[in-house]
Amino acid sequence: MDKKILGSFDEIINSAKSFVEKQKGMWDHKVWENYLAELKKKGETMTVDASELVGSTVESIKNLYRQFEIEQKLQIGSQVFDEIIANAKNFVIKQKGNWDHIKWENFINDMKQKGVTLTEDSIALLGTILESLKKLYFSSQTVSKK
Repeated sequence: MDKKILGSFDEIINSAKSFVEKQKGMWDHKVWENYLAELKKKGETMTVDASELVGSTVESIKNLYRQFEIEQKLQIGSQVFDEIIANAKNFVIKQKGNWDHIKWENFINDMKQKGVTLTEDSIALLGTILESLKKLYFSSQTVSKK
């Protein structure tokens, strides 16, 4: 039997980014529970595992959002922030969740060539986002259940 832990990789990332932006990087537990309930209404099966994966993704996006807020006086809906998340999502898809250090460095260099200013802190946080997106990517793929 085939089973997915989570549905659409794209939709969850877009939803997570929008949630972080809407909340300006801060929320309480009730707001978090409402967000998970909204995902469930959209057809996601919000098991404990799925909630943890979404939580990890949202937290990593929040951390980068807050870092950019400090570094660049980020405004909600910033094109730079949008571009970073879109590029991270596309990188994970293109690499099918697997990459080496050279591909990671190429990703960072590509971001810099696009004009994104990245500090050591924001690069480290971007690495955390890619790792959480990797887990989310694999959980959204159909896996055989024995």
